[in-house]
Amino acid sequence: MKTATVTWITYNNYGTELQAYSLQRFLINNGIDNIIISDKEIIPYRIEKSKFFDTKILKEKELFFPKRIFSLLYVAKRNFRYRYYINSQKKFEKFKKRNLKIDFCYSREKMETLNEKFDCFICGSDQVWSVADINFDGFFFLNFVNKKKIAYAPSMGTASIPITKQEQIKKWLSDFYGISVREKQTSDELTQILKKDVAWVCDPTLLNDKLFWQNIAKKATLKSRSKFVVCYFLENKDWYYKYAKEYCNRNNFKMIIIPNKMEYCDQEEVYKGRVGPLEFISLIQHSEYVITDSYHGLLFSLIFEKQFSILKRFNDSAYNSQNIRIYSILEYLDLINILISEENYKYYNNEMIDYDIVTNKINKFREFSRQWLLGKLDYENNKK
Repeated sequence: MKTATVTWITYNNYGTELQAYSLQRFLINNGIDNIIISDKEIIPYRIEKSKFFDTKILKEKELFFPKRIFSLLYVAKRNFRYRYYINSQKKFEKFKKRNLKIDFCYSREKMETLNEKFDCFICGSDQVWSVADINFDGFFFLNFVNKKKIAYAPSMGTASIPITKQEQIKKWLSDFYGISVREKQTSDELTQILKKDVAWVCDPTLLNDKLFWQNIAKKATLKSRSKFVVCYFLENKDWYYKYAKEYCNRNNFKMIIIPNKMEYCDQEEVYKGRVGPLEFISLIQHSEYVITDSYHGLLFSLIFEKQFSILKRFNDSAYNSQNIRIYSILEYLDLINILISEENYKYYNNEMIDYDIVTNKINKFREFSRQWLLGKLDYENNKK
């Protein structure tokens, strides 16, 4: 069977690329041919860049000469550290070229011709169905497909589906052969809206087990030989840094920040090396502890059975809140009490995670999700 996957793949994000990789490897390892259809024509791609020197400082006449020199030296040092971020972006492109089978050849106007090449189309995972995203688009609901359609673990991002978008979603999903989503609450809500079963399945990164990811991580190189805590933040919040710094000082660990944004390069603890998807996995695997506000940072901590702190990124009342994805997996694992917020981080006592219990639950979730996906692909009949 020839399958094609529609997911986010252009934007350089660790979770985005690793979920796409994991789903594709799972399919191929089960004898199912798979190609990812590039979303480059749907999502404009821009790499954040910086100038080595900020010449505006030299034009600020109100600054005394010593202060101007100090400011210039600071900016030069900061931008010198930006090279870690820029070089990490290059590693994403190398990872895609070496590890993913992607078809870049199709513009939006030519999408329908893909029906001639594939037997089945899969959409997901990640927040490709996000109702709060500017890229809420029929492409990610396979509106160009007239073959078999399956949704594997897409996320709508927010806690509820706006009434204004429900009719459009019903139309786009009306002819799907099988629908599953990544969050339990979305599964329940879509089941009511569509009047048919919508399965709750695991993120694609969990389809493959710890041994799979350990073998993948062997391809990465690490510079740090000391015991360290890895910090990966999607937002730049002061209380994140204060909490992480205090934890590392209290436990005498080195602090390493994976630079997700350029502003994190201002911190002395930024990792002094290129961090592509492979290095991201390896840093978590070899860390003593993980501190993150990232969903996939959380998942890889669980995969490698790490003790970790998960930080609350959004206010629950915010329209663009993505907390639902964190709540969904933590509630299933009975770990919701370990979520740390700005209100309680100063008083939080780090609780030990019992991985005898947690890993057993993940294994059950993984097996259900594997069987659901292979069942919808009619795996047993196609294998004969």
